[in-house]
Amino acid sequence: MEHQSLAEVMKTNVEKILSTGCLIKDLDIGLLDFPAIVNNEEVYLCWKLGEDRIRYYHRQDEGYSGRKPLDPRDLGPATKFNNTPFRVRR
Repeated sequence: MEHQSLAEVMKTNVEKILSTGCLIKDLDIGLLDFPAIVNNEEVYLCWKLGEDRIRYYHRQDEGYSGRKPLDPRDLGPATKFNNTPFRVRR
């Protein structure tokens, strides 16, 4: 695929991601934020490439280093809970 075609494909895919309300924080490491409300506070759900699901959030004035677990009982990939304590803002 030539450079121009690849650039167009990437641009189209980035636009699709952004149209969902997702914020691309760092394309190199695959860091994405999703606006949400947790405990009546506007926050970002935070996902990084390689993580099996969204397990963290941070306040809007914090970044990746301020991530907190959505559910402190969630110890990793094998832990599954049906009652999630957040809702996604649209």
